[in-house]
Amino acid sequence: MTWDDKSAYVQDMETRTADRDYEAAEIRLETAKAGLARARARAAVALVDIVFDGPPGAVPGRFVEVENAEGRSISLGEWIERPDGYWVLRIPTIVRADGPPIDEDGR
Repeated sequence: MTWDDKSAYVQDMETRTADRDYEAAEIRLETAKAGLARARARAAVALVDIVFDGPPGAVPGRFVEVENAEGRSISLGEWIERPDGYWVLRIPTIVRADGPPIDEDGR
């Protein structure tokens, strides 16, 4: 085998290795994207309806209940009487460590 043959062989092996590394990186990227999509689906925010017996306005409707998307009554949060005489329904939210609450798209 001549020097040129050895040089061509080495270049060919380097190219094949680079191609394999690139393909492996593409597979890892696709796997990561699929994992992220699954995580977002698991973290999807369910809709909650806070039901009143009338519309907002000068004489607003009264609170009736909190329901899930299927219309079933659910317990969500905690009623708390504040020192100023008002009552609040304190509902916990999921907050990202780096920012605001997670929206409906999971972002």
